[in-house]
Amino acid sequence: MRKKIEPKQYQFLKEELQHWTNEQLITKEQMDDVVALYDVKEKISFIRILLTVGSVLIGLGILSFIASNWAYMGKISKYVLILTLYTGVNYASFRIADLYPKTSRSLTYLGILTFGAGIFLVGQIFHYGGHFTQAFLLWTIGTLPMALLYQDKLLFIFAGILLMVYVNGSFALGSLPLLLFVLAPAYYYCIRYFNNHPAAVFFGNLLILNSILRLTVYANFGSLYSLLFFFAIGVAMYFVPVSFGRHVFKLQGGLLFGILGLVLTISGTWESVFSYSTADFASVFFAISYAVFLFYLTRKQDLLSLVFICILIFRYYVDTLYDFMPKSLFFILSGLLLTGFGYWFERSRRKKGGIFHEN
Repeated sequence: MRKKIEPKQYQFLKEELQHWTNEQLITKEQMDDVVALYDVKEKISFIRILLTVGSVLIGLGILSFIASNWAYMGKISKYVLILTLYTGVNYASFRIADLYPKTSRSLTYLGILTFGAGIFLVGQIFHYGGHFTQAFLLWTIGTLPMALLYQDKLLFIFAGILLMVYVNGSFALGSLPLLLFVLAPAYYYCIRYFNNHPAAVFFGNLLILNSILRLTVYANFGSLYSLLFFFAIGVAMYFVPVSFGRHVFKLQGGLLFGILGLVLTISGTWESVFSYSTADFASVFFAISYAVFLFYLTRKQDLLSLVFICILIFRYYVDTLYDFMPKSLFFILSGLLLTGFGYWFERSRRKKGGIFHEN
C-alpha cells in the first residue's frame, strides 16, 4: 500500500534520493523502488468543489420544482418522475465517467440526493407508515455501497452522517435500534477500503462514540457516570497504540478527555450523586488529579494538553476573582493572562530543544 504525502515532501524525498544516488550511496533501482512507495496527495480541486456545489443546487432546484407542482400530479406521474430522474442522472454519470470524471462524480452526488428525496416522496405517495428514521436507514443502505464502489470519501462521510441521524432519531423515540449493532461495525470495517484515511477514521470513531453515548442514555447510566465513562474512553483512545489512524485517535481522545475533564472540575456535576460538601471535595480532588495528568502529557510534548491547562487555570481564575475585584481590573488582568498564554505557546513552539518543536 502506497503512502500518500504532500507535494513538497515528495519533492524533497526525490531530491534527497537523487543526491544519495549521485553520491553512489544507493543505486538508481533502489531510488526508484523507494519513490514507488509514495504517492502525492491530491490538492483540493476547485473544479470538483464547483461541480459538487452545483449538483447540490440542482438537486435542491429539482426538489423545489417537484414540491411546487406536487399537488397537481397523480401518484403514477409522481413515481415515474422520481424514477426517471434517479435513473437518468446515474446513467449520465456512468456514460461520461471516462471523459469527464469530476462532472460524473458530481452527477453521482446528485443521484444520491435524488435517491434520498425519492425515499421520502414515495413514502408520501403511497402513505407508508413508520418514522422518518426508517427513511434515513434506507438512504444509508443505498449510499454506503456507492461510496465503496467509487472509493469516495465524501459519500462515505455522508453515509456516516445519515446513519447517525437514524441512530439518534431511533433512540429519541425511546426504542433500541438493533440494526445499530450490525451497521455501526460494518461502517467502521469499511474504513479499510479508504486506506484508513484520517477523515474516514474520524467519522468512524464519531459514529461509534455517538452510538455508545446513546446506549448509555438508554441504559440510564446517569450524567456523572457517563461523563467519567467517556473521560476514560478518551484516555484510552489517546494511549492505545492502534495500528491505523493513530494521530486521529490521539486527537479525538485528547479532545474528549480534555473537554469532559473541564466539566468534571465543576462541583455541580458531582452533586447528582454526592452531597454538596462531598461533591465540592470530589471536584477539587479531580481538578488536582486532572491538572497533574495534563502537566504529565505536556512534558510528553502534547500541545493540546497545554491548551487545556491554560483553560483550566483561566476557569478557576474567573470563578475566584470575578466577584471580588472591579470589572475594569478583571478585564485587564484577563487580557494580560491570555496574552501571556499566547506568548507561552509561541515561545514553547519556537524554542529549539524545548518541549515543542515546529514540524
